[in-house]
Order: sequence, then C-alpha cells, then structure tokens
Amino acid sequence: MNLQHIKYAQAVMRHGSINKAAKDLYITQPYLSYCIKELENSLGIKLFNRTSMGSLITDEGKEFLEMAQPLLIKAESIKEKYSKKIQTNKFVICSTRTQVALKAFEIFCQEMMRKKHYQLSFFETGIVEVIDQVYYNIADIGIVVYLTGEEDFVKKYVKDKNLEIINIDSVPVYVTVSINHELANYDLLSGHQMESYPCVTYSDFMDSVLNLEKECELIGVEKPARLIYVRDRHTLLKTLSTTEAYAVAHKFFDDDNEPFNLVSIPVKDATSKICFGYVTRNSDSDDKDYDKLKYQEVLVKSLKDTVTRCFK
Repeated sequence: MNLQHIKYAQAVMRHGSINKAAKDLYITQPYLSYCIKELENSLGIKLFNRTSMGSLITDEGKEFLEMAQPLLIKAESIKEKYSKKIQTNKFVICSTRTQVALKAFEIFCQEMMRKKHYQLSFFETGIVEVIDQVYYNIADIGIVVYLTGEEDFVKKYVKDKNLEIINIDSVPVYVTVSINHELANYDLLSGHQMESYPCVTYSDFMDSVLNLEKECELIGVEKPARLIYVRDRHTLLKTLSTTEAYAVAHKFFDDDNEPFNLVSIPVKDATSKICFGYVTRNSDSDDKDYDKLKYQEVLVKSLKDTVTRCFK
C-alpha cells in the first residue's frame, strides 16, 4: 500500500469512473486499474464494484478511504513543512532524458566553480514526473523536451499545478539507429521504412498519456508491433548499438554517437518538432529564494547556449 495508490482510489470514488479518473490524473486507464487492484490486494478487500454505470465504491472501500483521509492530510502537512527547510545553497535540477540537458548541466557546473559553497543535484525521469518534482518542491527547475503536438497537454498540466513553463526552441525530429543498421544508408526516412524494426523507448510511456502511440501519430509513423522498454539513457543507447531497434529523438551529438556507433536520420514529413523548455514555480510567489533564482538564471543561459550550439 502506498499513498499515491490511495489518492488514485479517491479519484475513482470522486469521478465514479476509472476512465474519467485516469484522464484527470494524466495516466492511462490500464495503469490506474492495475494500481487499484494492487491496493485491493494489499488490503484484502474490494474497493469498487465495476458496473455498466461505472466504478461504485463498496462499503469497505468507503470506510477505508474515510480512515485514510487523515493520513493523506498529515502526509501533505509534513511535505509542506519540510520542503521549505531546504538549504539556500542546494539546487536540484530534474530533466527529461536528453543529452542537451546534460551538456547544459556540465556548463552550469563550470560556472558554479566560482562559488565556495553549494550542493547540486541532477537527475532524469519522464516529463510528467519532471513537472511533479517541481510542483512538490523536490526540484527547483525542470528541463522538459516534448513534441509540439503535445504542447497543449504539457502547458495545461503545468498551469493546473500553478507552475510556469518557458519554451526555448524547437528542432526537427530524427530517428537514431546503429551505423550497421540497414536504415543507416538513407538520408531521409518515412514511416513505412521503420515498420519492420523494433522501437526502443522509455518505460514512462507505459503509464502516461504522453505515450508512444501518440508520439508515433504526431510524426507520421505507425505504432511498432515490437517494442523494447528501458529506464535509462545508457541502456537505450546500448540497445540501439547492439540490435536492429530504432529510437525517435532529436539529432544525437558526436559524444553520444561515437562510443555507441549511432547515426541520426531526419524523418520525412514529420508533423511535429521537438521542443526544449523549462518549468519553474510561479514567479509571482512571495516566498522567493534569491540564491536559487541566480542559480536558475545561470542554468537557463547554459541551456539556451547548448541548444543554439548543438542545433543552429
């Protein structure tokens, strides 16, 4: 049992529907059903009766959620209290998985060498999680990369959490494969040329509305019948270099390509581009940490310079 699953159950009770709750939570219906089932198994009770009218809360389920409500309130109170007890020299960056962010972080670290005291953190995850990390005060800034066709969803999700998103630039979509791959012989790729090959992508797509099917639709490619899910960028690159799989991304850089022997090929007639941006807490907030704002300014400049240098 975990608090997130309890919140999911509350959403199902509130909406009276798995589908409606999943849309409100920005997760897929199968994943939400799986989480509810996991919670039921851990408790040994049935929370909902699935009917043609929707998901109806059981008596045991109602009793459990009423008992769990004070626990959720207490957890939120703890988060609110201790998330503010952050050292002013601590700066946390959360990013979607992209070499652009890593290069920007390298430049940022070089700039920070002038300061005597600081504690920097950089970690990568999926785009929805990046936004959540900023919302819950775990990260001070979130670097996001997404397709232009996903822009409405991303902006709405950010706005609903009272955060700000600033776009930096957009670049063309590429497919990346091993230099030994048959597709490496082409200067331009269309969707049907990739149909025979497996696609490797991040497992975040398994439980998010920003899924692979939507991504393929936006760039004019059929959803692949064979999929390989990975959790980190190194595994993705290694998989590309040792299999016939391909990945959809922006153009890869030399220091990504060289150790893994990869090549990036532009996608023909792609209807979307890849956007780079960053997410921060609302600038109108009265609770400003000016040291963190200075760190943010340096990082954003590093990010902008990196995008310009790599793609212009």
